[in-house]
Amino acid sequence: MSNSNTTREVSCFTRFLWFVAGADIEMLSLCPLDYKKYEAIGMTILMTSLVGFAAGSSAAWYFTEDALWTLVFGLFWSLLIFSIDRSLVVTLKKDPYKKSYYVLPLVFRGFLAILVAGIMSIPLELLVFNGFIQNDIENYKSDLLKQQHQDSFDAQQAAEYDSKSKSLDQLLKSESNKKDDIITAINDKRSERQREANMLNHPNTTTYNNAQASANGLQRQLNELYSLSNSDYRRNRIPGLRSQISHQRSVMASERNAWNSKVNARISELDNEIAQLSDALRVAKENIARTDREKQRVDSTSVSYQARAEESLNKTDERFRNGNNFTLYYAVLAHAIYKTHKVTHERMGTDGKTYTYETEEFVNKDFMFLLWFIRAMFFVIELLPSIVKVVSKAGQYELRVYHQEEELKKYLHSQEYQDYCYKMLHGDNQLEMDLQAQRHDAEKKVQHDIIQAIINAEESVAKDSIDNWEKLEKGKMLVRNGVL
Repeated sequence: MSNSNTTREVSCFTRFLWFVAGADIEMLSLCPLDYKKYEAIGMTILMTSLVGFAAGSSAAWYFTEDALWTLVFGLFWSLLIFSIDRSLVVTLKKDPYKKSYYVLPLVFRGFLAILVAGIMSIPLELLVFNGFIQNDIENYKSDLLKQQHQDSFDAQQAAEYDSKSKSLDQLLKSESNKKDDIITAINDKRSERQREANMLNHPNTTTYNNAQASANGLQRQLNELYSLSNSDYRRNRIPGLRSQISHQRSVMASERNAWNSKVNARISELDNEIAQLSDALRVAKENIARTDREKQRVDSTSVSYQARAEESLNKTDERFRNGNNFTLYYAVLAHAIYKTHKVTHERMGTDGKTYTYETEEFVNKDFMFLLWFIRAMFFVIELLPSIVKVVSKAGQYELRVYHQEEELKKYLHSQEYQDYCYKMLHGDNQLEMDLQAQRHDAEKKVQHDIIQAIINAEESVAKDSIDNWEKLEKGKMLVRNGVL
């Protein structure tokens, strides 16, 4: 079978992808069954290089904001990534006659892929999380201030006065609540005093009520006697009724005096309590005024120290601005992603009691998952060419490369090659050397033709087997459909 039946014309782009994949173009062109695999490997390496160009350009733009340097560094970085990825694939060779899992080579390549993928993923991370970063910049600056100046005098004083201000604020609220309670108590006491005052001369006792009822009844009887005509009964009855009425009114007056005495005593007691509460209200107002003045002084001092600390922070911001946003944004992203807070949990103990405990948990778990997903994606992309070459079965191209290398090994260990080296070292004549070289070239050509014939025969057998299988399946289909 001729080469025209085993190879086909390939485009320049396909040959370029083969070159990117690190394959021998002339040898691979004789192995059409491996075209697609090496095209895929080359495309993966090429896409990784393009991503590396984007990553390098983005980083350079953050640093310089100059188009020329951005382009130059982007090209340099893409070529570096291309060289690394291509070397990873080229140096990974397979023995088609051995079942090897290539664990150790993949471990080393995986470690390198982690480093490269981590660097390449940063620009995309900054792009995806740009809004998240912008929202957290102020928090980052605040936390950075606390971290950088936690031992400085200004920061310590600002924190101390801020703590004093919070304590005074709590005290001010407490005094204000106390004042409100006193005012409420004074109002209640005054209302109670008014109720007591309204009860003066209005006793509510059984003795007084009975005496009043009796006096009213006797008065009615007396009025009825006055309406009668003058008689001995009328004259004898009136003095007795008047005496009884006078007695009942005396009882009422005595009860009223006793009642008023108790009410006046309660009113006097309430006046004393109101006076004491008024003094307490005056003290509370003085305490509030004094605490408010102290809080204003502490706040003013705290603002002064805070301004000095902010000045230090502004210097840090200026260093970031004079440096580059790339470093700042990455630091802000790391600060926001790995921020934690304490979460309180409850659990039931073996004794039946409920116990509480605290754990540190990440605040932005979803964003952390997305961040590591992006990094994992770049890691897979970076390692994909090596994985494709490892997991795929050895094809025509691998067989050719393997046989060619084996033949070369045999020749290098042969007596002929040793004689050749001996003659080269001892300066034999050039004619003998040329003959040896011609003989070697002729043997290589014969070996190449033999290998080519074997491969062509294998392809022919495979094609015949496929044709026979296709005819057999078509026959089965016709039988099932009732045609035959």
